Amino acid sequence: EINQLQQVIERLVTKRQGGVVLVMGEAGIGKSRLTLEMKSSIPVDSCRLYEGRSLTYRKSIPYWIFHDLFYSCLGVTTNTPKSEISRKLRETVELVMGRRAYTNIHYLEHFLSLDISDPDAADTIRYLDAEQLRQRVFRSVREFLVADSHRRPLVLIFEDLHWADESSIDLLLFLLNVVRQEPILI
Repeated sequence: EINQLQQVIERLVTKRQGGVVLVMGEAGIGKSRLTLEMKSSIPVDSCRLYEGRSLTYRKSIPYWIFHDLFYSCLGVTTNTPKSEISRKLRETVELVMGRRAYTNIHYLEHFLSLDISDPDAADTIRYLDAEQLRQRVFRSVREFLVADSHRRPLVLIFEDLHWADESSIDLLLFLLNVVRQEPILI
């Protein structure tokens, strides 16, 4: 299994070919250890690695596993003040997306339950129906991750996905469409 994972990482790094790997098994069989070994085998500075962990008691919080993934990306925790998370998000999105940051930042702020930094954007978001808002948030998440993968290939690890909420699963399925064309390994 570790050899198969190393081959997938090799393809990601050298050919910039993304994909999906699903590690399944009974509790205690070594899934987390396998993931840890895979992470340690990734050549330094060859990929960005972001992790999101789902927890049984977080199943009722929409997008929790993706919030955790974004916190990993931003280098923050759930204990980080929201003002600091907002600042880090803005800096990171501007760095990664350049001119396209403005069209996405407000949906990412909403996604992470942060205050919307632009009052006009906040009004626009407030008047969108639920499905329109969901689509725009999904596209903003995807565009951010794709832009980041163009800087350096991405490895996205979702631990304990079986505890993820339905919204997170929907977003993950939405992202699966890009892994064939982009250097993103889930």
